[in-house]
Amino acid sequence: MAGFGLVPWPTRLRVSNPDNAIDRQIAAIALLHDLTVVTRNIDDFVGCGERLNNPLAGS
Repeated sequence: MAGFGLVPWPTRLRVSNPDNAIDRQIAAIALLHDLTVVTRNIDDFVGCGERLNNPLAGS
């Protein structure tokens, strides 16, 4: 896989709270389906690789 420039999944699915399996599952689904995660808890997903959107943040 390294020849294709792909980042291993375990590296991309690191979350700020490693005990939170739900955040990792949400991140994996978003990455797999090229989705945006809409959440007010942006800090829980930073660094996972998926797009993030906080609808409660000011424009």
